[in-house]
Amino acid sequence: MADTVPENGNTFREVVSAYLDLEAVDAAALVTKDGLLIASAGEQICDFETLGALAAPALSIARELAMEFGDPAPRLVSLSLSERGLLFAPLSPDVFLILVGGTDVLSYSAAGAVSL
Repeated sequence: MADTVPENGNTFREVVSAYLDLEAVDAAALVTKDGLLIASAGEQICDFETLGALAAPALSIARELAMEFGDPAPRLVSLSLSERGLLFAPLSPDVFLILVGGTDVLSYSAAGAVSL
């Protein structure tokens, strides 16, 4: 799917690659709400197909938690590991962004930063 062209004329891989210019971002991926990998770029830190498959239900749970408090769906979900940070940001109802990097990556708010 990396050759699919969003409205702005860039490939999905080009859209994802733009996030590598952010300090502390080592890799980025676009994933469907069902956990299917659309495109990824950067260091092969992990298996992005597996990460997408695991992150999709995590975002679903985060939405359900927000609803329990009467809030809208979260704009950003973060995971802080001992040496790595992960950000999951829904970009549309069907697609979300994953940013992976050092713990400093958690300082970014990626929600709404890319238009597909």
